[in-house]
Amino acid sequence: MTPKTVALLKLLEDSDARVSSSAMSELLTIAASSAEITNILAELQEASSPTLRRRTHQMQAILRMRGSRNSLASRMFTKHSNLLQGLAEIHSIWNDDPQSAYLSDIWSGLVAKTRKRPPVTPRKLAAGMKSLGFAVGEGLLDPDLYCLGAVIEDLVGSDALLASIAKELGRMFGLKSAVAMLNGHFVLLFAVTRAATPHSKKALVGRIISPSEGWTISDVPPKADIKILSTDQVITYVASVLLTNAIYSEEPRYVQILSTCLTGRDSLTNMSNILPYPFGRK
Repeated sequence: MTPKTVALLKLLEDSDARVSSSAMSELLTIAASSAEITNILAELQEASSPTLRRRTHQMQAILRMRGSRNSLASRMFTKHSNLLQGLAEIHSIWNDDPQSAYLSDIWSGLVAKTRKRPPVTPRKLAAGMKSLGFAVGEGLLDPDLYCLGAVIEDLVGSDALLASIAKELGRMFGLKSAVAMLNGHFVLLFAVTRAATPHSKKALVGRIISPSEGWTISDVPPKADIKILSTDQVITYVASVLLTNAIYSEEPRYVQILSTCLTGRDSLTNMSNILPYPFGRK
């Protein structure tokens, strides 16, 4: 431990809030490039001083949130990242909830319900999502429709979230699918093959589940203009919608955070030189 770190740790118990806040800021800056601070904070969370414990827990929460932001930013530039984890990170950022226990619990509860009728085929998955009560809610300016926890609890979400949830539930039972766009709506695509047509072109052959149409299941329409989405595209779309909500509701903090993730910047990056007025410099 460096002399500077030792001095900063002592200042955490200072009675002057300005002094302790400055010390916390310095320690968090050091933590961005060194794992030492994280290990020290893990030890200090059981300190005898209530003030030291409280400020230690505050810094740990900030570090967890920064970790979520950096992880989310990385997923947006990684084609085959974890979709469920990405949606969970978006939820945590939007709700200022760096803890994962809540989401883990409600997801486990959903999986337990699904296990009663395992979705091992597209038809069973569609029937299961419908019987659970999941339905599409309309509106880009309703952030709850794009937050994983809210959608699972309320059973109402955007078609993007519902298609993603269905995909992940099916995957847990060995059912492979892809989130796709068809006629402006998010759907699930199954058993994709390419069949030659009389004109020597190849067309998609497969089945789709449409959350927007009450979880109907059907064949891919002939000559369908369907676009298969990679995980990073789905995650980026959801984060972009929430960024729109942040701008609309004039929430500069969330504009800063989500813009940082979407541009692949580090969580410590100051976006004021990049964002337009009034969120950046005029």
